[in-house]
Amino acid sequence: MRMWRLAFTFMLISMPMVAQVQEEPLSKEEVAMFARYHVDDVFRGKPTMPDMRDPDVRMYGTRLRYAAEHGANFAGHYAMAVWGCGSGCIVLAAIDLRSGKVTYFPGAVSWDREKNYGVRFQKNSRAIHAVGALNEEDSADRWYVWTGQQFKLIAKKPAELEPDEPDTTQ
Repeated sequence: MRMWRLAFTFMLISMPMVAQVQEEPLSKEEVAMFARYHVDDVFRGKPTMPDMRDPDVRMYGTRLRYAAEHGANFAGHYAMAVWGCGSGCIVLAAIDLRSGKVTYFPGAVSWDREKNYGVRFQKNSRAIHAVGALNEEDSADRWYVWTGQQFKLIAKKPAELEPDEPDTTQ
């Protein structure tokens, strides 16, 4: 029984991390955009834990602390926390590992039929590539740049969609 509980707990913890992983190699566009917003200095010190005074931060404190404890994975000195918000949906927040300030991504990213769906970011770049619907509206292929204060939308085009599957229930 204890082994089952451990396995189930591990599955729950690891599920949100899998949501962001894309198996495909980076496209030429992604390589160029990540390089364009390259960051030289990557934080390697002891991280400052997320500032829990904000009720929204407290609500997701476990996921935010977990991300901060694992160090920088975005824009040099930020830990990007990623967790699931349903089937085919993720929420993101950047934690400044120097100050503990938490900034949420502009909305939840969800997907249904989008090709190359999900969110990609890199440890040494301020760019974020998000393919899917933002807050379940307006499916698009978006690029954001982290300014140090906010996620600034810099490019947007319609998302490439997989064809509809035929209805076989009739």
